[in-house]
Amino acid sequence: MSDHIIEGVGIGSVWNYLSTPPGEVRLLQFGRSRVWICRRESGWRLALDSADQYGVAMENRPPLEGSFRFSVEPKPEDLAWSNYFVNDDNDLLVAEVSLPDRPIAAQPLESILLPDGEAAQFTTLIPLVLNLKTLRKERSLMKVSSMLLSKNLFGAPDLGEIVYSSPLEVRHRTDELDVPYFCARCDMKVVNISGETLDFSRICIRVEHLGLYLSAQGFITDDIIFSFRGNEHSSSLSFKKKAEGPSVRRVSYPQNPSHSSLIRKSFDFFRNLASYY
Repeated sequence: MSDHIIEGVGIGSVWNYLSTPPGEVRLLQFGRSRVWICRRESGWRLALDSADQYGVAMENRPPLEGSFRFSVEPKPEDLAWSNYFVNDDNDLLVAEVSLPDRPIAAQPLESILLPDGEAAQFTTLIPLVLNLKTLRKERSLMKVSSMLLSKNLFGAPDLGEIVYSSPLEVRHRTDELDVPYFCARCDMKVVNISGETLDFSRICIRVEHLGLYLSAQGFITDDIIFSFRGNEHSSSLSFKKKAEGPSVRRVSYPQNPSHSSLIRKSFDFFRNLASYY
């Protein structure tokens, strides 16, 4: 496989292109997902399989800037092909990386209690998504999540929403957090100015408002700042952009840009979530 980079690509194209000669089958692993890829005259055949038992193959991970690693492991017979009919004679697929298309509900290592007047920093990892698309016509073929993300109701039945449940934990912020290539690190600050102790056991991360960046340590997002003023008052939610430079470059813009907004229900969700997770 060639390691050359083709110029003029989109902002989200982090890794090199996936070269698949006609008729040959290649296996691509991204986190806990595997995709078998085969190019045909009529287009492409792709077969997706995701399972925890695949592990994450850290020793075979692609570099942050470079080529994906293919293997020629045969596709399981019980795994069906999906046929994508694309009139495109180019043999390359683009692998664009992005955040998930729904908010992420994550669980702290322990329940969080924050006295009035206190602030705390937290961090978590967000599983990334690959969008496999054709190079020339930019036809999107398949979106591949690096981990299995189940859909759950977040919040009370009358105010809740469907979100993804992440298998990754929220922890007190530490600069020593290892960021695997298929996840992004998200830092958040919670400020309690409500006059009471704030306690919650789940956090809903609004990934649709976050930008995605590539740094020397791996993928990172914009920072989140939440100021809780009590259940009867509007609370402030804001997002701090990362400073771009030689060591940090943007990969994607927020799906739904929102630099600052007032919300009333977010910590109501935290308090009522346990029965619905």
